[in-house]
Amino acid sequence: MDRREAALWQIRQARRDLLLQIVAATVAVILSSVLLIAAARADVYINTPGGDITIGTFIPFGPAKIMHVPEPTSQADRDETEAREREWLKVCAPTFRRDKLGVMHYVFKKPGCEYGSPE
Repeated sequence: MDRREAALWQIRQARRDLLLQIVAATVAVILSSVLLIAAARADVYINTPGGDITIGTFIPFGPAKIMHVPEPTSQADRDETEAREREWLKVCAPTFRRDKLGVMHYVFKKPGCEYGSPE
């Protein structure tokens, strides 16, 4: 192989390498865009003994929309909510436990209590 053929071979290799880098960068940009769009549509919920509360939709680069849930207005509604909460506390018996990293977590007596209703 003379010098000219060697130079042409190196140019072809460099073009292939550049094409591979362009394809990899394009795939990375498309994948990250899809993941960012998917994350932008995630709703944030808080599960309480009285029912689910929707906080809003998580938007990576904007403010969260907070939805305020009104308190029960009548005494009958308040009594019903308190009775439901007492029953949940009795059935689920939530306690705190520290994991190996020192983070406190709720531990429940029955499965499903972390979602608001025991199985």
